Amino acid sequence: MNSPLLPAAARLRVAAATVLALVLSAPATPSQSDWIYHAAREPSAERALAYDEARRVTVMVGGNPGHSSVKTHEWDGSRWTLRSTAHAPRARKQMGLAYMAKTKRVLLFGGYADTGTRQLSETWEYDGVDWTQRRPRQSPSSRVEPVMAWDARRERLVLFGGEAGGRALTDTWEWDGNDWVQRMPANVPPSRSAAYELCFDEN
Repeated sequence: MNSPLLPAAARLRVAAATVLALVLSAPATPSQSDWIYHAAREPSAERALAYDEARRVTVMVGGNPGHSSVKTHEWDGSRWTLRSTAHAPRARKQMGLAYMAKTKRVLLFGGYADTGTRQLSETWEYDGVDWTQRRPRQSPSSRVEPVMAWDARRERLVLFGGEAGGRALTDTWEWDGNDWVQRMPANVPPSRSAAYELCFDEN
């Protein structure tokens, strides 16, 4: 999941063909945590999730290419709700999604569109009511499966890597709320295939 590590009292939801829920309710001992099964409203593997700390809901975004736009669902701890928004990103899969605590918004970047062959470089934000496309002066290139996490200490959203045209990427970008800035760290993780994750370590 492309989001920072949640507090112990938070509830983490993972959605794919079905939804499995691990309830982390600060138990006396770790052995008291357990998995709880919840059926997804619209089973699909082409989803991305982020936890909205301000509104205390998990936001699930997805929509297979061929649909007009993505669908936005929210999980409040007991049920999924389909949110109707005036605007929405075009349908896509394998996009990056993360929550930004400073602006209290969820940011979406990249993914596959159309028939799953065209890669995107769009930046969208969701505030719990509607989606807004941001048009920054500079941006990461088109890609799929970028990993993103909110850096709570520096109040920046960090994006790393992804894949473009079958090539694994190793670039690092930060979103400051208005624009993307590319960073050039002295040390960079080696290129790797998709299916890795990123999270913020408060220690």
